[in-house]
Amino acid sequence: MKRFLSILPIFACLVAGAALTVSPAAAHGTSGGRRSPEQKSTSPSLSVIGFGVNRLFVPKNTTVKSLQKCADMVESDSLVGPPQQIYLSVFVRANGIPHKAPTQIKDTLPYGDDAFASPELTDPADFSKWFAGGSFPFGAPTGPTAGLYHLLIGSAASEAGTYEGPSADQFNGEYSFTASIRVRGRTLTSTAKVSVDCPR
Repeated sequence: MKRFLSILPIFACLVAGAALTVSPAAAHGTSGGRRSPEQKSTSPSLSVIGFGVNRLFVPKNTTVKSLQKCADMVESDSLVGPPQQIYLSVFVRANGIPHKAPTQIKDTLPYGDDAFASPELTDPADFSKWFAGGSFPFGAPTGPTAGLYHLLIGSAASEAGTYEGPSADQFNGEYSFTASIRVRGRTLTSTAKVSVDCPR
């Protein structure tokens, strides 16, 4: 598999709002000592849900090896795709995480891309400097985008010839990504591991 040519952290963050129902007692300040819905804050949560391996979303704890999934990964009816830009990204679902929450990441990537991996936790940086809010055009999970964030690990052009791009087996190997976030005096940590084992 060709090495990615760049690592591109994205600097954006999505804030999701939710409608709250207020009881008459709370509305009149007679909650009997209980906190009203407006006073309650969202409990922070974090889950690394999987990787976008080129054009295919691979959920955590999954191995890609079927001919169909391998073909989908290179956007083709066969195991070799047309010339294309290739991508490696990771997706997380998070709620109640402040933009500036100190965030560390680490990842391990297949041989050939390991030069761009961070096998040890990085220095802390703002959550919003690592993860962009919402989906990504390639390799994203289906479903609602509320609470969804992504990090583009790398991207490169792949052309083996005028009509030939990447082969699915170029993506073979083990992928692991961990995010660790310090928020409200707690440390939230989540890890996703996936593997690709396409026919050669």
